Amino acid sequence: MHIALFVKRFLVDKLIHGLEDPPYCPNITSYDLYLFRKVNIVLMGTHFQSVEAVKAKTTDLLKMVTPNEPQHCFER
Repeated sequence: MHIALFVKRFLVDKLIHGLEDPPYCPNITSYDLYLFRKVNIVLMGTHFQSVEAVKAKTTDLLKMVTPNEPQHCFER
């Protein structure tokens, strides 16, 4: 969620609901962050009509990830 006051007011006036950033979680692995970034880049700017549409598109994207693709996440 944006922290600037004028942006917050604009969002409230337009009835736009934002998502809060998740709290820091040390259990999130590099692999999780890799998958999140990959999905986020593809979905950025896309507008969905329903939560089900978001779930379906995200599921399709995750099914396209090959087992070897995120291998660099585990290499040190």
